[in-house]
Amino acid sequence: MNLVYSNNNQKHINIVLYFFVFCFALFYVTVNPEAGRDYHTYIRLINEINEGTYFTEVGFYAVAKSLTFFWFTPEQIILTLRTVFFLLILRFFYFSSSKHKILGAIFFLFVPNVFIGSLNALQTWLAISIFMQVFIDNKGKGISDKKFLYCSLLAFAFHYFAFVYVMMYVSYRYFSNKVKLIALVAFILSVQILKPFIFDFFALFGYLKYLKGEEANIKFLVLSFVFIVVYLVSAYFSKNKKNKQIFYDLVFALILFVFMVFTFNISGKILLRTLNFFLPFVWLGIIIFLKKIGNVSFILSGGLAILLIFYFFMTIDFNSDMLNLKGFKNIL
Repeated sequence: MNLVYSNNNQKHINIVLYFFVFCFALFYVTVNPEAGRDYHTYIRLINEINEGTYFTEVGFYAVAKSLTFFWFTPEQIILTLRTVFFLLILRFFYFSSSKHKILGAIFFLFVPNVFIGSLNALQTWLAISIFMQVFIDNKGKGISDKKFLYCSLLAFAFHYFAFVYVMMYVSYRYFSNKVKLIALVAFILSVQILKPFIFDFFALFGYLKYLKGEEANIKFLVLSFVFIVVYLVSAYFSKNKKNKQIFYDLVFALILFVFMVFTFNISGKILLRTLNFFLPFVWLGIIIFLKKIGNVSFILSGGLAILLIFYFFMTIDFNSDMLNLKGFKNIL
């Protein structure tokens, strides 16, 4: 009886915690809407969409047109999309772990690329949060193939780079690891022949402007290596065959992406943004590892939480125009 009471009590605490985190995030962007360097860019794009002079990803375009039809202003549309993102990503963190929900809230708030990153890359994180709903376990049934397909397509509708999720579905559903490894090696060896087609692919989605940039960002390379190690460890410890396969697919996808970065000199301005599409799987890998080590996991979870918070305050520039704290103070 005491155990049941304790579990229920902890559940209520977690719900209150996530409600508070959601309210904090929503409050921040409501009273400080100009946080994020892309805010005014999105205002301009939404106005151009409504004027018929700009067409972007079909999902974002449809939402902007639909909400405008109901008399939403561009500012209200951005706030609505931010709210949807907060709801979806916090739902993912809450339901992806049964015992480490507090760490999930800390991951959302204190990993700079997530909450703060979403202020500067709304479409990116909206697409990511849509796709990550796939990994919310449905009453112990695991990953649904149909949900995987639908969420990957919907994410792609909001951001073109989410095409990597569509390819992950095709890879996961129809090809063995042996075939994928052969295809990866064959692609790397034949990339000079395929270059014109790859340029055409980038041109199709308007990404040519991101090619032939500066040399690869060292932070991107280090993070990519860390992600690959985490994925391999997660695949090793995962008991679920579907999860194991997805982590292997992520390794293939990230190796291919790093190769593309070197080959085409992809601009450093977007490297860390695109790496965000792989970031939530690091969280899933952490959960798998914590589950594997059992009772010690709470000690490690607490240590990781402290490290994330410490790293956050050591690296974030609170005078940055992206946080817009000066404007926030003026409003208050």
